[in-house]
Amino acid sequence: MQNLVITSKGQELMSRLIAGTTTATFTKIAGSEHDYSGVNLEALTELEDVKQNVLVSKVTRTDLTLVEVLAALDNHDLTEDYYVKALGLYAKDGDGEEMLYAVSIETVAPDHLPAFSGKTISSITYLSLIHI
Repeated sequence: MQNLVITSKGQELMSRLIAGTTTATFTKIAGSEHDYSGVNLEALTELEDVKQNVLVSKVTRTDLTLVEVLAALDNHDLTEDYYVKALGLYAKDGDGEEMLYAVSIETVAPDHLPAFSGKTISSITYLSLIHI
């Protein structure tokens, strides 16, 4: 996946965090099969063609300016194969409003998640790096 692009809503949330007027929590990651090539990712407020949503597994501050967000997509509930062409990272502010915080896309070789066969679970773990 390419570097995360923080959306306009995500930038607004960061400004409120810096000003001390809210808190924030990363909530989920959404996997989408939509092709966002050539799209202004900052302007997005939702992802299209979302195939699944998963909760964020772990958030870690690794140094003075870097936060790692970990989540894993698996095929346990998938009835159709799909290619993960976009990931959306969602956050919730102190008022409980959830927003699309950032987006990462893959245009060359998107990861493939097969439909669940009833036997073996396939998963992909994503580590998103956020530079503050």
